[in-house]
Amino acid sequence: MSNRYIIPVGKEWSISRLEELHPPLDPAICLNLAARYHIQSWILPAVCQLLDRFENGGRRIRAITDMEIGVMGIVAYSAIGRADKAIRAERYKVCRAQIALYHDAPDCRVGLGARRKCEDSWNLTLQTKMPGILLNPDSYTPLADLPSVLSTLYFPNVNVVCKSLSIEKLKASHCVTIEETIKQLAADKLWEQFGP
Repeated sequence: MSNRYIIPVGKEWSISRLEELHPPLDPAICLNLAARYHIQSWILPAVCQLLDRFENGGRRIRAITDMEIGVMGIVAYSAIGRADKAIRAERYKVCRAQIALYHDAPDCRVGLGARRKCEDSWNLTLQTKMPGILLNPDSYTPLADLPSVLSTLYFPNVNVVCKSLSIEKLKASHCVTIEETIKQLAADKLWEQFGP
């Protein structure tokens, strides 16, 4: 009624009470209400919850039910589907790309043999481990967690200083934030479609 009669205080009160519910509202319902009542702050959390759903230890967008699709609407579902596809494509790109190894250890800067050995070991370890880390559907690792995962991996013949520097450079790269960026873009697109 507050929305119908343009009473912002009543609308804000209703929204705050709905946000306090335990258990919280289903993300599909949040998207439906966000579209209907122009609640922008609910879109991104709902998109994130739907994209980050886990089932049997793995991330599954397929866990969205037909009933939820009916509630959120086909526009929201297609936006979430496109975001999921973009996230999977970025994960595949990161998996296929070689993460740069930065040499800062004294023996890697001076000796070509040590440097080559260090690079070969780094690349081989990444080629064998990255598909299991990023593409395994039963064990989801967000790209934001990739630096900490790499810091726990054993890289034979890679100098500890070079490994640490490379992981620090990776933390500053866009690949660790790309999933969150895609989710934000999906939420922004939905807001454009839902907006007043």
